[in-house]
Amino acid sequence: MPILPADYDASWLDAPQTPGDWSYRREAARSMAGFGPPGTENLLVLICERGTNQITLLVAGEVASPVLMTVRTETQQRILTARQSEMEMPFLAATFAANDRLLDAMAITKGRFAVEVEGFEPLYIPAWAEVTRVIEDCR
Repeated sequence: MPILPADYDASWLDAPQTPGDWSYRREAARSMAGFGPPGTENLLVLICERGTNQITLLVAGEVASPVLMTVRTETQQRILTARQSEMEMPFLAATFAANDRLLDAMAITKGRFAVEVEGFEPLYIPAWAEVTRVIEDCR
């Protein structure tokens, strides 16, 4: 089991879950899972690009310059740099190799993981099967 930093704060595990549901879609070269309230735009999206074996984590939002994104799971946390994506919808993006162990921690965490982006409300996302499906599609 990974060693968590001394300043790891587990209080996010008790915060109310962000309202919403997961959806999953598979296309020829990619698969994606989106999370958000029914009938609205996704708050968070995971995309597997099978040709490059990379997974991109997208969080709804728009910024002028790169910002810090913290991903927290029961066993790991990591601070990433998120940049504005080139997608139609405004999303902040961070990319992982498909074999990154943080992805595994997101899939098997104690019911949820958190994504915190500077200047935005934190997201407390349930770790449903759609997360695992996208990860496995890239491996």
